[in-house]
Amino acid sequence: MLQFNLPYPPSINHYYLRTRKGMAINATGKAYRQLIWLTLRECIDKGKKWRGEALEGDLMVEIIIYPPDKRKRDIDNIKKALFDALQHAGLYKDDSQIVDDHTIKINKVVKGGLIDFRIQSAILPFSLRESRISIAEEFLKGFSL
Repeated sequence: MLQFNLPYPPSINHYYLRTRKGMAINATGKAYRQLIWLTLRECIDKGKKWRGEALEGDLMVEIIIYPPDKRKRDIDNIKKALFDALQHAGLYKDDSQIVDDHTIKINKVVKGGLIDFRIQSAILPFSLRESRISIAEEFLKGFSL
């Protein structure tokens, strides 16, 4: 498992820019991408387990969010900017590799905000995969598709 303390992302409303050709990353988004890239490179220099190569295969992540203030925030918007920046920095090839994510928002204000981010391979032992499948099947029985 890899663990990184990452800077808090800007609002998704301040990350993208609508243009004639569609959506683009604006200056705030580009600055955040650069900050994430620099943070990950700093971790390589400090001898963390990650060597700068994109992780492959299915991944699972755990995200603990410490907001910069007490305003209400949408967790999905925080994750979108974060996942985009981590992909751009080369942690993984595509955020579609993330097949399992657990996000917790701590209602403790941290100056500037903070993201405690953990990532690992989602390869599960066969017995655990079987139990997850049966739990999912049991859950879905209550829904008509």
